[in-house]
Amino acid sequence: MSFVKRIANPIVRHLLPQQCIVCRAPSRTRCCDGCWSDLPWQTHCCVRCALPFTSATQPPSVKLCGNCLATPPAFDRCYSACRYAHPVDHLINQFKFFDDLTSGTLLTNILGEYLSNHADMPDTIVAVPLHWRRHWQRGFNQAQFLADQLSHQLNIKTMAGISRQKHTTKQQGLDRRERLRNLRQAFNIKGAFEGLHIAVVDDVVTTATTASTIATLLKKAGASRVDIWSIARTPAPSK
Repeated sequence: MSFVKRIANPIVRHLLPQQCIVCRAPSRTRCCDGCWSDLPWQTHCCVRCALPFTSATQPPSVKLCGNCLATPPAFDRCYSACRYAHPVDHLINQFKFFDDLTSGTLLTNILGEYLSNHADMPDTIVAVPLHWRRHWQRGFNQAQFLADQLSHQLNIKTMAGISRQKHTTKQQGLDRRERLRNLRQAFNIKGAFEGLHIAVVDDVVTTATTASTIATLLKKAGASRVDIWSIARTPAPSK
């Protein structure tokens, strides 16, 4: 992300008429009331990993998905504000790959609102790290942007101490065994996490393999509780 773009974007937004970035209608905020209420908010999901449920397959009484019942993840809770569906998927794509900070700020507001209503607040926030090669290619770490924004919004400090020491292939398209092998020795923990309740921030949780891998390392480093915070959670793949 260029320095010019960082400076120019707020100026352009100030000069142009305000509009909803979802429907493009005039709006006093980045997302109008109608679009805000129509977001694919999480309403029925696994209370451990936030996997979205559908009323057709899982009654409201169901609290845990089959995977969490059989093999609980290393993290304690995952809080994902929305299902990975329109328009959130488009906003994440714009933010992550096209340096759209307006979308990034809206996504932070969406997650912050959800967390304020549903999550137990942690002692500190950490971001899922990028390897330096991917950081260089993309220009920024979208998870760190979210963590820094949430730190101001929720008045919770951020903390460093997790680094990505191995350049891995993308996780998309890999099965669970391949994902675990891909992440083996990918992360390094250097921080002092003894006794802390930690929230790990990422943009999207897909299979929760990365989240569980990081949580395992944080627990070994002494963390008392590890939650995962994400904007969106993908549904289970259709069989």
